Amino acid sequence: MAPRLRKYLKLLQCPACWPALLQGVAATLEHDSALGRERFAAVIDVGANKGQFATYARLRWPRARLICFEPLPEPRATLARVTRGRAEIQACALGAAPGEGELHLATRADYSSLLALGERQKTLFGMDEAGVLRVPIQRLDACISAPLARGRLPRAGSRC
Repeated sequence: MAPRLRKYLKLLQCPACWPALLQGVAATLEHDSALGRERFAAVIDVGANKGQFATYARLRWPRARLICFEPLPEPRATLARVTRGRAEIQACALGAAPGEGELHLATRADYSSLLALGERQKTLFGMDEAGVLRVPIQRLDACISAPLARGRLPRAGSRC
């Protein structure tokens, strides 16, 4: 059976995935091979789009604080429906300095970026630039007011 088909069969067998699937969003289960054994108190999804990774994060770490950043209005609306109030959603892009920037819109929306699309990227993924949109940019530290994790953190120079 093809890996993609196996992934979708696994999603259909997972009732927690159904609300996202009803919105046309599939959890990125392929992250499980790299992150499945990890434990996180907080997960930050930068460029969350419609919530593909956010859905995975909710399944893998249901108690973790989930913070999503998505500047595009339509994907952000889908993200809100998919996460059903279980994520903090920020309507901005992240950058080194606050302000506004041009988001390069790709014909495949989940590839839109503050960086211009490269020619190789366009060829490999069969897409093109569809325009630009001015979006707000914030620094991560300005968007997160509370500590990401509770408990004792190691001091500089100490062993983890």
